[in-house]
Amino acid sequence: YSNDGGITWSKAVRAEVKQSYYVTVNASENGSVTAKEYAIAGETVTLNVSPAENYAPESITVTDADGSNVPVENNQFTMPAKAVTVSATFKYAPKYNITVNASENGTVTADLEKATEGTTVTLTVNPADDYDLDTLTVNNGDVTVTKGEDGKYTFVMPDAEVTVNATFKKIPHTITILDSENGTVSADKQTAVAGETVTLTWNAAEGYTLDKITVTDAENNEVTIDQGVLACTFVMPSSDVTVTATFKVQLVTSVAI
Repeated sequence: YSNDGGITWSKAVRAEVKQSYYVTVNASENGSVTAKEYAIAGETVTLNVSPAENYAPESITVTDADGSNVPVENNQFTMPAKAVTVSATFKYAPKYNITVNASENGTVTADLEKATEGTTVTLTVNPADDYDLDTLTVNNGDVTVTKGEDGKYTFVMPDAEVTVNATFKKIPHTITILDSENGTVSADKQTAVAGETVTLTWNAAEGYTLDKITVTDAENNEVTIDQGVLACTFVMPSSDVTVTATFKVQLVTSVAI
């Protein structure tokens, strides 16, 4: 049996004879391709493609000894039972700048500073506390941005320099009003962002009046209320809130005339 294409041979009492075939790589301009010198039929052969500066792979072809094409996928092919020849061409592909403009209330970073046309660029979005991404554009929307997971977004580099812009918005929080006996409470809005003023009004059943109204955040901390006679207001915290109200019997005072 031979492990080097038939240059040297060894003997074994029992062995499975497997013929290896040469892999010839033609020289290329503006880049290079390397591969193992020989492989047995059915073996997966990986091509190491290295473009020169400002160049990118254009085509990679593999042909067997009979001139038939061997399929290549992701720079790999399955070795046929024949010698093969690998050829590659490279095209001019300069690297273009990727500019990420600064944003308020969040940051965006790119995994590359420059990239050639067709390269997938990943953007990582990190909103500030209590903010969420509002818009994310590349070249004012001319380049499609695809949303991934964990704050990751991607786009395919065009044949031009790109500029990334992002805006962030405050996260709206929910206002939940619990049911009350002998009266109802309503808010002027169902959701509000942190720092926004919310107004609460109430309507007591006949013979009742408001006893107490409280607002608590998601951690059950009480939110300060500016109490009025017919309404009250509070400033929305950075979380959902719950409104609770109780009503009591209205005292009637008689006056002798």
